[in-house]
Amino acid sequence: MFYGEYEHIVDKKGRVIIPARFRDVLKDKFVDTFMVTTGYEKCLFVFPPDQWQVFEQTLRSQSPHQADPRAVSRVLYSGTNQCLCDKQGRINLPQSLLDYAGIKKEITIIGVSSRFEIWDRAEWNGYKQGIIKENGLEKRAEKMDVKIE
Repeated sequence: MFYGEYEHIVDKKGRVIIPARFRDVLKDKFVDTFMVTTGYEKCLFVFPPDQWQVFEQTLRSQSPHQADPRAVSRVLYSGTNQCLCDKQGRINLPQSLLDYAGIKKEITIIGVSSRFEIWDRAEWNGYKQGIIKENGLEKRAEKMDVKIE
């Protein structure tokens, strides 16, 4: 699974280096393709194929007769791109995804268990500091009944 926070740069061709630790997690599975889609916040979700299938199954299990599942499916699927990882460990992100996340050059890649996320560095730092400042991490964990003893 994916854990940690890594700072990288997007090159002029829109390529991003996948952190070596993340590539190491996947090397036994011979993964060279990632599914990249718009995130819930101003970021990109990146899934290896097996985790994309789990995520996609969750989406497909929702009723198509309700507006929220239709809206979420439409936005996520329309923003999804299959990105091939080259021999240098890079994926090429389409301009539309870079624009969605407000990514120009400096990025932070964070591990989020079964997926990882790509954020504009300033956006991520602001998001994280906002939660810390409002003591929001503890409040949110409490709402989720997550206890650290």
